[in-house]
Amino acid sequence: MKIVYIVRKNCFGEFAQGESLALYAKRRGDKNIFVSNDQRLLSIAKEDGFEGILTKNKIETEKTIRQLKPDVLFLCNSKTVFEYGMGPILDINRLLGVYTCSLDSNWLFLKEHLKDRKSHYRVPEWIDRIYVVMSEKIYKLGLIENGGHYKISENYKKKIFCPGFILSGQKINSAKKREVRGELKLKKNEKLIFFYFGWLEDLLFPKFFPKLKKAIKKFEKEGKEIKVLFKARRKQKIKENWLIQKTWVTTEEYDNYVASSDLVIQHHGLGTLPKVIHNQVPAICLVPEIKKDLPYYKHSEFYEIEPFQKLGLCYSLSYVVSSQKLKQNMESLLYNKKEMKEMKTAQRKYFKKGEENLYNDLARHL
Repeated sequence: MKIVYIVRKNCFGEFAQGESLALYAKRRGDKNIFVSNDQRLLSIAKEDGFEGILTKNKIETEKTIRQLKPDVLFLCNSKTVFEYGMGPILDINRLLGVYTCSLDSNWLFLKEHLKDRKSHYRVPEWIDRIYVVMSEKIYKLGLIENGGHYKISENYKKKIFCPGFILSGQKINSAKKREVRGELKLKKNEKLIFFYFGWLEDLLFPKFFPKLKKAIKKFEKEGKEIKVLFKARRKQKIKENWLIQKTWVTTEEYDNYVASSDLVIQHHGLGTLPKVIHNQVPAICLVPEIKKDLPYYKHSEFYEIEPFQKLGLCYSLSYVVSSQKLKQNMESLLYNKKEMKEMKTAQRKYFKKGEENLYNDLARHL
């Protein structure tokens, strides 16, 4: 089977989901090809042994897909076709005969946007199968009929299947964790926090870091030793004896750092959170502040994380959280054994690997 993945520029999380599925499909003997307008993403794909094709616009993308003649076309996020008017984009009506699926980690599937433009996230109506890459319990908690925020149009809802988490990541054993912590020169009782903002770094880091710094200083005054490993997009001009900056790491190194941490503080992104849940690491997700309830057709990352918080898989804090409240939440997940155990138990209960389930569902439909 030949599978082609379309991924937009700067969409590292969406690429990671496609990459994880492609690695599984490769083991099943399938050919996997990535098409993107981002050479950096294609370079990563080639490191994994996949063919990568650079396209600069809609015309090139369509031409490439016609030439490749895939059995399956995956949109790495169903909004790839329309969102923000960016490429690569395609008109599937010219590509009849290609079974088209998407990998999504959201609830943004409204038909109404085609009429009243209330939603900025447009989804093609011709898509054949939508894979919402999380456990079904989490997905259902996000729906308005179950107390969540999101309403989904029936024509999309019947196409949705929840296979479990993609990417599911690797479960790191205790020996490897000790090795990683040794390489970071951590002391026996020293806590490790993994800190990551993804593409929101430029926006959030200047506002959030002073609060984190203040919280860490208070911990130090209490005699508690903490190191923070900051996975940065670019090196920040900050020097603290408790701060370790890493600007470029391999996928394996990234997974090892996440799994070996005592706490993960991250933006809302669902590229990292499944790895956190898989390895049962307490987590704090940072989201925009909501001052009043928004209508169902208005989106906020606050609502995306809400089902995870309801199930006890993570804490959710506002971008503008005070240093005092931040410290309280950090203390709960670093030193309160009862709260730490409850979160790890919930993570173990609701984690489900999704790659094989998706593949089997796809095979049935083909």
